[in-house]
Amino acid sequence: MEILIKLILAHIFGDFVFQNEYMACFKNRYQHSEELKSVNIMILMYHATIHAGLVYFITGDFIFFIAELIIHAIVDDKKCAGKITYLQDQVIHLICKLLYFLLLTY
Repeated sequence: MEILIKLILAHIFGDFVFQNEYMACFKNRYQHSEELKSVNIMILMYHATIHAGLVYFITGDFIFFIAELIIHAIVDDKKCAGKITYLQDQVIHLICKLLYFLLLTY
């Protein structure tokens, strides 16, 4: 259970402590000009890498690092595009953490 708590706390830190207002704004490629799209994607991937790094730090599993990197980037991009809500975004992220925990412990 300790690992699950650490994963959830890491997610909170990744979204609300390690992500500043600049990152939260500029990871959204749908709100900026075409010239900034590559910057937006880099910031989104940087944010996803922070989350993936935290998952790896807690679990020590490189597969979870890759999964978190890909899933986090896709989910956040869908949220930025308005295809899912903030609540759906958070639920998906927490389900991922629960899956990592279950795969590690069972």
